[in-house]
Amino acid sequence: MKILCFVLTLALQAGHAGKIPVYVFHRVAAPSTYVDPTDALGAQHLDDSVVDVVKALTKSPDLRPVTTREEARIVIEVVDRGYQQVGTETTGTVHDNTTQPVLQEYLQVRLTAGDFMTSRRYSARLCSYGCLAGLATHYASAFARLNKIQP
Repeated sequence: MKILCFVLTLALQAGHAGKIPVYVFHRVAAPSTYVDPTDALGAQHLDDSVVDVVKALTKSPDLRPVTTREEARIVIEVVDRGYQQVGTETTGTVHDNTTQPVLQEYLQVRLTAGDFMTSRRYSARLCSYGCLAGLATHYASAFARLNKIQP
């Protein structure tokens, strides 16, 4: 996985002079509250979200992915990803119905820049993990502008 992110980052770094360097990684986290039964790969879903965030960074007008923490001014750690229950829905007929949970995807990240650290959780019912990674990148970009972080 590290090799894939390294190659992806190198391939996408061209033309990013003047952009703030951002390092993205994950540690193997405790399982989320809802474990997707189809996720037989365990931490693979966190690897996928790291790739999603790196891809979103390449589209940012003021951030760029880097391959080492030492190069970075901002660090984004993918902490968790999964599904959360946001309600229930009843389906069927008056005489024969079932209640099922309504789930939505979420992505939790930790952003670190210097001495500042914050954790954000993004979720949206009709938003993919890639979309949530984009939201995390927008937050990092806004944070960099607000705190005048330079490349």
